[in-house]
Amino acid sequence: MKICSKCKEEKGVGEFHKAKTNKDELKGQCRQCYNKHYKQYRIALKKTIFDHYGFCACCEESNLYFLTIDHINNNGAEHKRSIGRPHQGGTGMYYWIIKNNFPSDLQSLCYNCNCAKHHSGLGFCPHELDKQSNSSVPQTPQPTKNSFHHPSMYPTSSSPIAYL
Repeated sequence: MKICSKCKEEKGVGEFHKAKTNKDELKGQCRQCYNKHYKQYRIALKKTIFDHYGFCACCEESNLYFLTIDHINNNGAEHKRSIGRPHQGGTGMYYWIIKNNFPSDLQSLCYNCNCAKHHSGLGFCPHELDKQSNSSVPQTPQPTKNSFHHPSMYPTSSSPIAYL
């Protein structure tokens, strides 16, 4: 049994994260208190990053939960290897960004634009095509608030998508 330093409740040792540097090899806070504190800390850290980089550089999405960091030069994997963080994103990357004074070769993109940029094969978000000209890339009809069950949202016999 151990007493949590935060909530002051006595809990079983299974309710504490491991910490090899501590004498009893357990964190001082119970899992519940630690997770709550760490979640708030991660949100504050992410807010710091996106207060600097702003909203999505492509579609102007501003919801913090949708925003990601993007390497403008499409060299994210190379960059992470060069700084010794080949598989680390999120909090670890945010620490690096702050420590390195918010590098200018990074930008804020929403998750959709970031994925589209890297998976479209274009090297940029397909939104950019729409901004530059009316492209020949086929556009999917955009659902509106009340169109979820609208018949036009489903494939028809004349549609290139066949029913399975």
